[in-house]
Amino acid sequence: MKIKKLQILTLSLITGILIISGCDLGNTTNPRIIELETDCINTVDCEALISIGFFSALQAMVSPHGAHMNLMADQSTSTNHFLNFYEFADEPRLKIDNRPTFASREIFTEIYDGLNVSVEFANNVLKSQANIDPQFKDKFLAQTYFMRGLARGYLGLIFDRGYLLDENNFDTITEDDLDEVIVSYEVLIEASIDDFDRALNIISNSSQSNIMLSAIPDDENSWGQTIFVDFINSFAARVLAGKARTFEEAQQLDWSRVLAYANKGLGGPESLSNFTDFILLNSGSLTGLFNEFVNITNQVVVGNFDTGAGYLPTDIKVLHLMDENYPTSYPEDSVDSGVLTMPEATTNDPRLAYFKYTTNRGFFETTRNRSLFSPYFSARMFANNNWQSNLGRIILITKSEIDYIRAEANLMLNQKVDAAAILEASPAGNGQTILSTNLPSVQLEYLSQNGFSGGYSFSGNESLAEFQLALLREYSVELEGLGGIGLQWFFMRRHDLLQEGTPTMYPFPGRDLEIIGQPIYTFGGVENAGQRGTASGANSWKNLRMKISNQ
Repeated sequence: MKIKKLQILTLSLITGILIISGCDLGNTTNPRIIELETDCINTVDCEALISIGFFSALQAMVSPHGAHMNLMADQSTSTNHFLNFYEFADEPRLKIDNRPTFASREIFTEIYDGLNVSVEFANNVLKSQANIDPQFKDKFLAQTYFMRGLARGYLGLIFDRGYLLDENNFDTITEDDLDEVIVSYEVLIEASIDDFDRALNIISNSSQSNIMLSAIPDDENSWGQTIFVDFINSFAARVLAGKARTFEEAQQLDWSRVLAYANKGLGGPESLSNFTDFILLNSGSLTGLFNEFVNITNQVVVGNFDTGAGYLPTDIKVLHLMDENYPTSYPEDSVDSGVLTMPEATTNDPRLAYFKYTTNRGFFETTRNRSLFSPYFSARMFANNNWQSNLGRIILITKSEIDYIRAEANLMLNQKVDAAAILEASPAGNGQTILSTNLPSVQLEYLSQNGFSGGYSFSGNESLAEFQLALLREYSVELEGLGGIGLQWFFMRRHDLLQEGTPTMYPFPGRDLEIIGQPIYTFGGVENAGQRGTASGANSWKNLRMKISNQ
């Protein structure tokens, strides 16, 4: 049975498949998140649970609260107090407010709850797998392990710790014993990779000829076995590379393992398909699955595309990476009577066309930190302020990102010539991002094509810092909006590129700490720079070009 997205919401919140302890998904009060009234008692119910679980995980992966990760990674900027945007963008950096009384605690809890709901559904299916018709069992189990791997992986990528519940204990653990199943992000990520491997092993060893990925809501979101395998390897590479919170931790990663997954991922030399992206059909509905992340980060205000300003404008960082003479902070005197007067960037990189220059100040507040201002917003990700329409899609991962992970893995393995060759063939050099569907900006003719070639050349003789600058430019320019939440934040922290005092992960939500009787803690703040969970700024992007010039 295939459950449509709108039906999932209806079943979840109205007919009672979910019993939420206290209130709805966005404001749960029980750390276990849910109990199931409908179990995996037959093949139809099991497929329904897998579909709902995918809905929950994928919506978390494109949550509008990914905007805060963009602000911390200097992808976007803001002086707007809505949802505390300003506090996440301000400089010097502030610490995260993790108190249960924090008015915008949904920034953390909605992502956290959505991922844990997915784990809970997966565990229910895995525990009850004997109830699945044998002819569908391998197909269902491969999808379920993939789903749980995604959810566990993103919990590990975003938070410093979380619950590790599986099919053997998820329905027996009591609230009094919850602290016994709280594990570190390292353990969560290894559990995620184990789930991905389980899915791959099921597909590899199954007698079923074509184990499809078909349980994601909407009938058109369906892919064959070879593409499914490429998807799993791609996410395994992203999650494993993203485990490190500092460059010191990154140096301890098993990059050979990362490279092995990436080589089998989208477009890799050992991939099984010719697919170049993992893109979901957009629901076109407020109540269904749609790309809320790019929707909120790519609105235009106080006018239209030609006259307006970005709601969350493109940070100066992105322009500086293409134009080395562009400042690393907005000059505070470049505002005249409310008009932005800073000139346009100058670069040979054709991808400057991804961004729209404006003199409209928009929602920037002149009484706040003017150094946060920017005269650019995204043209590439613009969709007439409506990513919910059928023009929009949910772009989860692309071949371009896999190319960059492969290049980074080779760099970390001190195989610089190989890293350079991969970058040369990627959009950084003479390649292009090839998407299976046109971006809304192309469909609406704001942009002539989905992607351009950067035109940079690489020999393999570049220094570590030069490679880091090149990769940072690709993550910041080419991958913006093409991989869900946190992509730039994850990359920058593992190379110490975040500004001093920037949180490198979210703490365990204060709401849950209060329930299990543990003290509230947090990360971030320039006064805590270099401490666990807070960037030292040792290799801050603001100083990277100067570091290179002094070599």
